[in-house]
Amino acid sequence: MSDGETLKDGEETKEAEKTGTSPEGDKTSTVQMVPASQLMSLKAKYKSDVDTLKKSNDDLYGKNLTLESEKSSLEEQANRVSSLEAKVTETENRLGLSEAARVYAEAGTLEQRRASLVTTYKLDPDILKDKTSADLDSLEEALKLVSKPQTGQFAVTGGSGKTAPETPIERAAAIIADAEKHQGIGGGSFNKPPEAKD
Repeated sequence: MSDGETLKDGEETKEAEKTGTSPEGDKTSTVQMVPASQLMSLKAKYKSDVDTLKKSNDDLYGKNLTLESEKSSLEEQANRVSSLEAKVTETENRLGLSEAARVYAEAGTLEQRRASLVTTYKLDPDILKDKTSADLDSLEEALKLVSKPQTGQFAVTGGSGKTAPETPIERAAAIIADAEKHQGIGGGSFNKPPEAKD
């Protein structure tokens, strides 16, 4: 009998295994007989296991494809994020320069406001040196409530020590009158053109 040969005349055994066979064919070999039904059930179980493994392999292959797709999508997103981060850094650098310019301009504006308050309200500059823009706003509002600004070098008087007129028209009339008065001393009049000499 050879390996895997079925016995004739309805016998339900197959030669399943030979162990210890020598090339000369001596009697040291043992043959174990297994019923065909047991072999068929083992074959069905192994076929079921193979089908399960194939299905599991197909599922894993599908998951692997999905993961590869997600990986490439994530790589694209990472590239986009890197590009956006570079743009953000560039914009931050530009804003940083703009911010520095703004701070410099704001400091200049604060100095101008401090100088204006010192001149207008005759304040001590040392009081204002550490004030912020909000502090200066509050202080100016309070000063407007309690005093009138002093116009300093812009005060216009008629030469008699009186204060400046209230309206611009009165102020202009006072300036013209003052100019005529000074020209009248020299012999001329402000309203008349000088006479031509022959």
